[in-house]
Formats: sequence, structure tokens, C-alpha cells
Amino acid sequence: MIYDKSDELNIKAVDNSLQRNGDSFDFVPGQEGKEVDVVKSVYAINDFLQNSWDGSANEIELVTNTVQPRGSKEELSKIKDNLGGFSTDFSSSAAGRATNVKNACSLINGSVIYPGEQFSVYEAISPITTDNGYQIAGAYENGQVVDSVGGGVCQVATTLYNAVIRAELDIVQRYNHSMIVSYVKPSDDAAIAGTYKDLKFKNNLDNPVYIEGYCSGGVITFNVYGVETRPANREISFRSETLSEEDPVTQFNFDAGQPVGYFNTEQSAHKGVTARLWKTVTVDGTVQSDEVFNNSKYKSSPKIVTVGTAGASAEVVAQLQAAAAANDEGSVKSIAASAAAAAQAAQTQTTDPNAAGQTQGAQTQTTDPNAAGQAQGTQTQQPAGQTQ
Repeated sequence: MIYDKSDELNIKAVDNSLQRNGDSFDFVPGQEGKEVDVVKSVYAINDFLQNSWDGSANEIELVTNTVQPRGSKEELSKIKDNLGGFSTDFSSSAAGRATNVKNACSLINGSVIYPGEQFSVYEAISPITTDNGYQIAGAYENGQVVDSVGGGVCQVATTLYNAVIRAELDIVQRYNHSMIVSYVKPSDDAAIAGTYKDLKFKNNLDNPVYIEGYCSGGVITFNVYGVETRPANREISFRSETLSEEDPVTQFNFDAGQPVGYFNTEQSAHKGVTARLWKTVTVDGTVQSDEVFNNSKYKSSPKIVTVGTAGASAEVVAQLQAAAAANDEGSVKSIAASAAAAAQAAQTQTTDPNAAGQTQGAQTQTTDPNAAGQAQGTQTQQPAGQTQ
């Protein structure tokens, strides 16, 4: 049992850390941990059972080793240099999405990654639940935008990805989105989706790094701080290259529950794109290397439009379906608008009191013999070509 439960029995050490304070860092001491020495604990239990146990209920203290927190004050005090930073704009996001971006950013902010250690964005921001501060917002799923708890956290991963590659930490795992995103260029993104799409990177440096993340004015920023060892005359840059594009189609959904003339865009179109990211290294302005850093392929996604058909004749519905089959959005909209206008005109004529009164008067003239006679007499006095 001790072998199976050792991880649950251990008390993890809390590593020493840092807290950003203006332009400097404050040292935050950690806590010692306890780790069960399984072998020695088993020997201690066996020894007790064989030599000391009298058959009564007893407690046996397990043998543990003290685990010291990582990162001495001296080691962490070296972290001063900004190795790489990046920002993206989320100011146009709905309230729920903006909340998710800020929440995930705050959960990553302050992370210290030690040499050789791997960092998982998904693990850092999980669980993605309402109890952990997330709200429902738009997210990509199976080629569509759907409402999901935590929608928007991919922008957090994307922003951090761009800061990390500029710090030149090792990317262990990165996935592009299924569809193109608007806040970075193609191949600049990094997606998060459950446990099967994650952004993971490794500190390949000789010193710890500190991740700073913050949101201000609808902009999210990540900076990677550490000890700069790269030559001052060496610079790196990244550029996105689009290799091919695929134009999306429009998907029309006809809804008999909506009146003819109803025309609503449920989802915007997403262009299909094949792209790659290049990394260029220069020294004193001279290119030393220019290599492909990643490759990305984004699916096209249709524009989804709901078109109302309630009150439309079979002929109009057939015209709408034919225009939709030809992917002619302009014709669909025009046919729907014309049918709506015709339906509105017919309804106005039926319900207009003045029109109804005129109709009733016409009927009275037709059925009243005197009126008919008066009309006939009047007509003989009118010049040719005129009607009353």
C-alpha cells in the first residue's frame, strides 16, 4: 500500500519564487516538503510487527526525507533581463471572453521555470471551469464557433508562445488552431484544447526564468525574464508566410420558423490557409540563418446564414434554394427581401382601414341599384377616356 500511496502521502515542497514589483523583483521564500522513504518505512513497519506489536491498535510514523525548495535567493536574484516579450489585443472581445483571457493570464503570471523544467500551459490554467473563474464564451469546435467554458484562453497561449520563442526556450509541443484567428498572423498562434492540444516548452537555459503576464486596456502581454547570455549584436525575428488560401463557401439554413425576409449571419466565414513561420538570426545586421520554424494548416469554415421562409410561396422557396445551391448570397438576400416586401404590402392592403372602406364603398355601389344608376348616368356625361 505504501508503494501505491506514496505520492499521496508526500508533501510537495513549495519552491522559492519571485514577485514582480515595478521594475524589480521581490524574493518570495518557499516551504520545505516531505517525501516518504518507502523502503525504510516498509522495514520500520515489518520491524514493529515482528518485535513490538502487541496486537492492539497502533500508529507507526513513516520515515520521511526533507525536500528543500528550489531556487536560492542568490540564484533568483540574477533574474533581471527581459529575454522576450509579446502582446496581443483582445479589446473587441465580449465580456465573458475578456474575463477568461484575464483569468488564465493571472494563473500563469509569476511562474518560475527552473533549468531543464517543462511548463504546460494547460496544467497552469486548469481546471477550466466556472469554479476556477472562467465564463462561457466563443471557441472553435469541429469547424464552428460554439459557446464553451473558457473560450478565449487560446489567445493567452498564443501570446505566451510568441514571448517564449523570442526568449528562445525550447518548444516541446505546439498546435495551430483548426481555423484562422484574427489576433495574430498565420503560424503565430498556439491552441489549447483539453489535454490533446497544449502548449509546452522547456527551460533550456542555465538559469531560472520568470514569466510575467498582465492585461491592461484590452491588451495582454507576456514577458520572459532571466539572465541574458546572447550577444548584444545578435538579433532574432519571425515572419509569417502564407503558402496557399482556400476561399470559404456560404452555408444557408432555411428556417420555416422565421418570417420570409429574415436573413441572419450565425457564423462568419474563415478562409482556409496553409502557412509557415520563419526564424531569422542576424549578427551585426548580417543574416546568419533563415529557417522554417513551424508549419500550420487551417481549415476553411463556411459563413452560416439563416434564411426565414415562413409565409413564402413554394415558388419563392424554390428560388431561394436555387440561389443557395449556386452559392449566390446576393441573390438569396435579394429574393428574400423582395418576398418580404411583397408580403408586407399584401398585409398592409388587408389591414388598412381606408383601403377596407374604399373596398366596402365599391361593393355598395355595385349592389345599390340607385347608385348603379347614378354611376351609369354620370358616365354618359364624362368625356371619353376618363373613369370615375
